[in-house]
Amino acid sequence: MRAKQVFNYLSKCNRRIKELAKANREGYFSIWFDYISAFVSHGCLIDHYVDGRFYMYRRNVRKRIMTYRRLCEFIRICNKPEEVKLLNNKTEFNRKFSKWISRKWLHSTEMSRNQFENLYNHCDRLIVKPLDKCEGKGIYALDLKHTEEECNQVYEEF
Repeated sequence: MRAKQVFNYLSKCNRRIKELAKANREGYFSIWFDYISAFVSHGCLIDHYVDGRFYMYRRNVRKRIMTYRRLCEFIRICNKPEEVKLLNNKTEFNRKFSKWISRKWLHSTEMSRNQFENLYNHCDRLIVKPLDKCEGKGIYALDLKHTEEECNQVYEEF
């Protein structure tokens, strides 16, 4: 299983680096070399390297950027492992801190039809945020027309 995960991650890296090389008209191998260096030296993952534009920073700036490895170390030092699980689970986090969260929300796999209709009827816009993405990826706004057909369609989609 571990070998398959490594292979999948390297395939993803290869795809992202090809896209980056094409978009920036840079050398494919030089970007690979730089990414490997960023991964080994700083713990930078491919999404942060490309989407966070880590490749644009010089060595002295890279030392100060919060990478995945540094984040994990920070979390390990500052938090108990059982509390960190709460931060990684958006649904549980929203439940526990709902008193302080100033938004209405639903977890799509747990919501009832009535809960969804109540939210749908009281909002002009829904913000859809995937549970398995980070750094703002996959988030989009859905402007509502408040029709029965749209309500059914949106409910079935989620």
